[in-house]
Amino acid sequence: MNSVDNMKRIILFFILLLTSYHFIAQSTKVIDDMVLLYNQQKFSEMYAQYFNESFKTNLSHNDFVNFLNTMVYKNFGVIKSYKIQDTTSKIKSWLLIGQNSMMQWQLELDNHFKLNYFQVLPYKTSEIYSSNTKSSSIEKYLDSIVTKHFEKGFKSDLSIAVIVNDTVKKYFYSTTSTLPTDTTYYEIGSLTKTFTAWLIAKAIEENKLSLNEDIRNYLPFSKDSLKNLRFKDYNITIKNLITHTSGIPRIPSDLSKQKKFDINNPYKNYTYNQLFNYLKTLDFTNDTSAAFNYSNTGYALLGIILENIYKDSLQNILNKNLLNAYQLNHTKLKLSINEKLIQGFNSSEQPAMPWDMDVYKSAGAIKSNLNDLIKYIQMHLNNTSVFATTHHILYQDHINTMGYAWFITSIKNKNVYWHNGATFGYYSFVGFSLDKKIAVVILSNSGKINDFIGVQLLRYLLTIK
Repeated sequence: MNSVDNMKRIILFFILLLTSYHFIAQSTKVIDDMVLLYNQQKFSEMYAQYFNESFKTNLSHNDFVNFLNTMVYKNFGVIKSYKIQDTTSKIKSWLLIGQNSMMQWQLELDNHFKLNYFQVLPYKTSEIYSSNTKSSSIEKYLDSIVTKHFEKGFKSDLSIAVIVNDTVKKYFYSTTSTLPTDTTYYEIGSLTKTFTAWLIAKAIEENKLSLNEDIRNYLPFSKDSLKNLRFKDYNITIKNLITHTSGIPRIPSDLSKQKKFDINNPYKNYTYNQLFNYLKTLDFTNDTSAAFNYSNTGYALLGIILENIYKDSLQNILNKNLLNAYQLNHTKLKLSINEKLIQGFNSSEQPAMPWDMDVYKSAGAIKSNLNDLIKYIQMHLNNTSVFATTHHILYQDHINTMGYAWFITSIKNKNVYWHNGATFGYYSFVGFSLDKKIAVVILSNSGKINDFIGVQLLRYLLTIK
């Protein structure tokens, strides 16, 4: 095949690709407009504006309006949200979450972007497999909120622990017949920050760090080269980094400029030199202070500081100070070749690759399992030594209250310490009450789950205790 033929094939491919994107965009616009009219119960306008003559020949205006009124709107109610499910076939499939239930709309556009095919189907959720026997009120409540989670269209595995005093119960859910176990590895994302903050608290206890010291005194970069890294009237401190009040942005603006940048693995090739050069571009000289602004970069710096003061790798620092001492043998920044993560899935329910994090490892690189996180949280519930220190309030404004990485929220008039974590294919949530000696741990292999299960379960536990 000659170069001319190759060029023709390439041009044809891009024409087809652009055409496909154009039809998806038009399909999205039609759905946006139709949902708006549907929610206003303007079914006649839907029929008049968006259906072609061929469709109208097969289904009269009165039958269409009557169908939407009596069969659809009555059963499903107002549409709260919707997303496309299938972009590959000619007939596009959309999942719509209604006030009362979920449904699918299947539609096909003609060349004039009018509908010549439209079908409404009830949405059948995946079968849910579970180890939960529902033999107690807590188990029944847990099952009810997990069921709501799956009814929203989430497809994932869940590993859940509920701790009440010294009693630990484990529960496993899946939309496949193979349940996860208490040794299944997950990425825990930003829950890593609570481990990093624990190490910082220990270093302060050992007089290796000072909470209110200028961070430039601990970084392995020349202080003179980072003259800009301070506020107008005072220095950025370790405390500022811990509490996300350093003013340093969440992620660097040059993240995508790393070599071989991969949007699906965004931190992989970001280097120490890139971070150092990025820090030199920041300017706080006109700022008298910084409000709360969640910062992965701030926690990346805490990891760099730990490695600098201990003259060791972050994994070794974790092992020597925390993981070995409390038998957290399956909590690691990087798994061995024989250790495998459960497959993660992104917000579109497509397989997601694990994240590789070097410079940013202290902000979100830990992999762990349910057993290890149970032990970790039990140490927090015991509330002794460094664990107790991490619960001290370091920052408070009208919205946020923070300890050492822990967010502190009042639920049922009790302080609840919590943190979550998310990568593109995984999610974690931990919350606990020192007053009531209760805790919840949730791990998932879905990047689109939210805090609903954890928060609602904590509320329930605080109510019944």
